[in-house]
Amino acid sequence: AVPMPFDKWYSASGYETTQDGPTGSLNISVGAKILYEAVQGDKSPIPQAVDLFAGKPQQEVVLAALEDTWETLSKRYGNNVSNWKTPAMALTFRANNFFGVPQAAAEETRHQAEYQNRGTENDMIVFSPTTSDRPVLAWDVVAPGQSGFIAPDGTVDKHYEDQLKMYENFGRKSLWLTKQDVEAHKESQEVLHVQR
Repeated sequence: AVPMPFDKWYSASGYETTQDGPTGSLNISVGAKILYEAVQGDKSPIPQAVDLFAGKPQQEVVLAALEDTWETLSKRYGNNVSNWKTPAMALTFRANNFFGVPQAAAEETRHQAEYQNRGTENDMIVFSPTTSDRPVLAWDVVAPGQSGFIAPDGTVDKHYEDQLKMYENFGRKSLWLTKQDVEAHKESQEVLHVQR
């Protein structure tokens, strides 16, 4: 089912869920976008193949959802809407992937202060900047860290969670794209000799 308290919003909108998701994620943005496109109807650039309103007029469903929402929230929080506050949801970097398959020990789970409705890897690329010596500039942030390596003795790589705070604060790091930049910024080098 949709996580609380968002399940009430989906139920009130007529967009009910009938089964649990694979991980109980808080990422409701996809469902909200589907609902938005459904409300657009024929004006949506995405053809609407499923009638989420079950044949009822959209205005009727939306009005009923708003009335239900007002009734529910005013009973819980009072009639002053400035008191209607929802706690911020934390973003969890889980020990299992989106299929629910474990890929780390449970204690490797990491949390960020709040969910920000963006992926855990953010990239920015600029083509043809004004400096001709670097026709492409790029940055990224890969939370919680660049490396997920844990040695057999339990020692984590120095880049294990080095980007968690950077991600949380919308920071970024440069990507080195030229041989000169890579040489200038490399931490180590290992040469593999392949015998043929």
